Amino acid sequence: MESPGVSPPRMDWESSNLPDTWRKFRQHVELMFSGPLQAKKEEEKCSYFLLWVGEKGRDVFNTWTLTAEQRKLLRTYYDRFEAHVTPKANPILARYKFHEKTQGQNESFDQFVSELRLLVKDCNYPNSEEMIRDRVVFAIHSPRVREQLLCHGPDLTLEKAVEIARSHELSQLQLEPNMADQSVHAESRTMKPEQTSKPTPGTEGDSTLGCREGAAGRGLCRTHDWPAKGRQCNKCKKSNHFAKEQHLRKMYPGQSFDSFDHFSKVLKGWSEEGYHPVHKERSEKIQDETLLSTIKYSRLTLSCVHYGARRTYQSNHERPFQHSLRMGCPVIIKIRYDRTVNKLVVSKVVEEHNHPVSAQLFQKYAQNRRPNAQERQEIEKLLELKVSAATLKGFVNDRFGKQMTLKDLHNIRQQVKKAKQNNLTDADQIVHVPAQSHQADIVPESLEKFHDTA
Repeated sequence: MESPGVSPPRMDWESSNLPDTWRKFRQHVELMFSGPLQAKKEEEKCSYFLLWVGEKGRDVFNTWTLTAEQRKLLRTYYDRFEAHVTPKANPILARYKFHEKTQGQNESFDQFVSELRLLVKDCNYPNSEEMIRDRVVFAIHSPRVREQLLCHGPDLTLEKAVEIARSHELSQLQLEPNMADQSVHAESRTMKPEQTSKPTPGTEGDSTLGCREGAAGRGLCRTHDWPAKGRQCNKCKKSNHFAKEQHLRKMYPGQSFDSFDHFSKVLKGWSEEGYHPVHKERSEKIQDETLLSTIKYSRLTLSCVHYGARRTYQSNHERPFQHSLRMGCPVIIKIRYDRTVNKLVVSKVVEEHNHPVSAQLFQKYAQNRRPNAQERQEIEKLLELKVSAATLKGFVNDRFGKQMTLKDLHNIRQQVKKAKQNNLTDADQIVHVPAQSHQADIVPESLEKFHDTA
């Protein structure tokens, strides 16, 4: 018997996830028994259940040894089938699946959180809410939302994290129609009939971004894979193109560069814009000596400092105190020299980290703490004047904006000492202070406050 307009439950025994399929089937069954079939006796409900559970379900039922009273109770069927489809709990596997879960590019935040709540059930964590909160921070798709969540520190709760992420997602959905309208109006004002086939060549934007640049540094792209799509220009505040200075902070496949210096400049802007701590993973020098000074590399791979897996050893000799930054981060950039256009071309870009990124964390990486040549000379002068490391650390942070550690300063001190012992005179390695100089003449005025507080 089927109620008009209501489909009966059906148990799918071929499902790849039987526990979840059983949970949904049972929920459907309970709704039928509390709704259209509420007036039926429990013994009749058991018969309906055996009809809905299918032939394979009845084969399972026939293996049971039940009393006459047990056959009349729905609880018997619920409990027995629950035990049949539920595998033995494996919290390690469950936790692995939980920590592997990341928000997909087209997955809504509510879907992402619902999936995490289902995955965490079998993990046996003492505080599931806290684990879901942490996973939201680490695996959310938007870097901007992740940075906002990290700024809350230990006060962040799951409820607050969900509120922030939902607000961001809602604002993005509300902005999309406006961006589409602006795109249509911008195209109708800028495009001409004779320009629909191909862009006007001969501009820097044409070679690096695939866009036609106007006199004001604006234009519309002619390619379907367009990095400016849906983005706002910093100069005119309109959509679907970049201001000229914004080009220096974007990295995408197909982008080309006239020289390695040009690439380095864009890479620096891209790293600072998205807080990407990248370094050289591998490289191949170009063989043509005429291009060595400009192109420099035939192939170059840059990766996040956390890229790749930590090295393991096949022997039983463990090295427990070996420190490694590697944690499997997928961020990578690959460029190669293209002879057909005589330029360096980006072949691959992955820019979504699997770890937190922020302005504060970015400044603490070694490559961002390292002083340039001029800063190094000033630091070496102060080290020769026996300025304490703690005082010098505060001075460097205040003067150069670099968060150097006491270990960094110790390493510079040791390098200077070694250079003296080897009688090195190269100015890049050691700076000699004239004997007749006085400390009062050399110590900068901005260092005096650190002397007072040291």
